[in-house]
Amino acid sequence: MVGIANSLSNVGAFVSGYIYYAPLGPTYLVSWAIALAFCFFIALAVWSMWYLVGKRNVHLDEVEEKYRQGLITEAHLENMEADEQLAARTGFRLVR
Repeated sequence: MVGIANSLSNVGAFVSGYIYYAPLGPTYLVSWAIALAFCFFIALAVWSMWYLVGKRNVHLDEVEEKYRQGLITEAHLENMEADEQLAARTGFRLVR
Protein backbone atom coordinates (compact mmCIF):
# COMPACT_ATOMS: atom_id res chain seq x y z
CA MET A 1 0.00 0.00 0.00
CA VAL A 2 2.83 2.39 0.82
CA GLY A 3 4.39 1.72 -2.59
CA ILE A 4 1.14 2.56 -4.36
CA ALA A 5 0.73 5.78 -2.36
CA ASN A 6 4.33 6.76 -3.12
CA SER A 7 3.89 6.07 -6.83
CA LEU A 8 0.71 8.14 -6.97
CA SER A 9 2.36 11.01 -5.13
CA ASN A 10 5.12 11.06 -7.74
CA VAL A 11 2.52 11.58 -10.47
CA GLY A 12 2.20 15.15 -9.20
CA ALA A 13 5.83 15.83 -10.06
CA PHE A 14 5.27 14.45 -13.55
CA VAL A 15 2.10 16.43 -14.21
CA SER A 16 3.30 19.72 -12.72
CA GLY A 17 5.68 20.30 -15.59
CA TYR A 18 2.72 20.33 -17.96
CA ILE A 19 0.43 22.44 -15.76
CA TYR A 20 2.94 25.07 -14.58
CA TYR A 21 4.70 25.95 -17.79
CA ALA A 22 6.28 29.30 -18.67
CA PRO A 23 3.64 30.79 -21.05
CA LEU A 24 1.10 30.75 -18.19
CA GLY A 25 3.39 32.72 -15.85
CA PRO A 26 4.09 34.81 -13.89
CA THR A 27 0.76 34.44 -12.03
CA TYR A 28 -0.03 30.89 -13.19
CA LEU A 29 -3.73 31.57 -12.62
CA VAL A 30 -4.85 28.77 -14.96
CA SER A 31 -2.37 26.40 -13.32
CA TRP A 32 -3.68 27.15 -9.84
CA ALA A 33 -7.25 26.70 -11.08
CA ILE A 34 -6.34 23.25 -12.43
CA ALA A 35 -4.66 22.33 -9.12
CA LEU A 36 -7.71 23.53 -7.19
CA ALA A 37 -10.01 21.50 -9.45
CA PHE A 38 -7.90 18.39 -8.78
CA CYS A 39 -8.09 19.04 -5.02
CA PHE A 40 -11.87 19.38 -5.26
CA PHE A 41 -12.12 16.17 -7.29
CA ILE A 42 -10.00 14.23 -4.79
CA ALA A 43 -12.03 15.58 -1.86
CA LEU A 44 -15.20 14.47 -3.62
CA ALA A 45 -13.72 11.02 -4.27
CA VAL A 46 -12.69 10.64 -0.60
CA TRP A 47 -16.12 11.74 0.61
CA SER A 48 -17.79 9.30 -1.82
CA MET A 49 -15.68 6.40 -0.59
CA TRP A 50 -16.36 7.36 3.05
CA TYR A 51 -20.10 7.45 2.33
CA LEU A 52 -20.12 4.12 0.44
CA VAL A 53 -18.09 2.36 3.14
CA GLY A 54 -20.51 3.64 5.78
CA LYS A 55 -23.47 2.44 3.75
CA ARG A 56 -21.86 -0.99 3.33
CA ASN A 57 -21.18 -1.20 7.07
CA VAL A 58 -24.87 -0.56 7.78
CA HIS A 59 -25.70 -3.44 5.43
CA LEU A 60 -23.16 -5.66 7.19
CA ASP A 61 -24.76 -4.75 10.54
CA GLU A 62 -28.10 -5.94 9.18
CA VAL A 63 -26.59 -9.20 7.89
CA GLU A 64 -24.95 -9.90 11.25
CA GLU A 65 -28.17 -9.19 13.13
CA LYS A 66 -30.21 -11.46 10.86
CA TYR A 67 -27.61 -14.23 11.26
CA ARG A 68 -27.71 -13.93 15.05
CA GLN A 69 -31.53 -14.10 14.99
CA GLY A 70 -31.39 -17.22 12.84
CA LEU A 71 -33.00 -15.61 9.78
CA ILE A 72 -29.89 -16.41 7.72
CA THR A 73 -28.60 -19.97 7.76
CA GLU A 74 -25.18 -21.35 6.87
CA ALA A 75 -26.61 -22.47 3.52
CA HIS A 76 -27.66 -18.89 2.75
CA LEU A 77 -24.25 -17.61 3.78
CA GLU A 78 -22.52 -19.75 1.19
CA ASN A 79 -24.28 -17.76 -1.57
CA MET A 80 -23.37 -14.38 -0.06
CA GLU A 81 -20.31 -12.22 -0.69
CA ALA A 82 -17.16 -12.82 1.34
CA ASP A 83 -17.49 -9.68 3.47
CA GLU A 84 -21.10 -10.57 4.30
CA GLN A 85 -20.00 -14.04 5.41
CA LEU A 86 -17.28 -12.53 7.59
CA ALA A 87 -19.69 -9.98 9.04
CA ALA A 88 -22.18 -12.66 10.02
CA ARG A 89 -19.62 -15.02 11.52
CA THR A 90 -17.03 -12.67 13.05
CA GLY A 91 -18.48 -9.14 13.09
CA PHE A 92 -16.25 -7.92 10.23
CA ARG A 93 -16.60 -4.25 9.19
CA LEU A 94 -14.85 -2.05 6.66
CA VAL A 95 -12.52 0.60 8.11
CA ARG A 96 -13.75 4.18 7.76
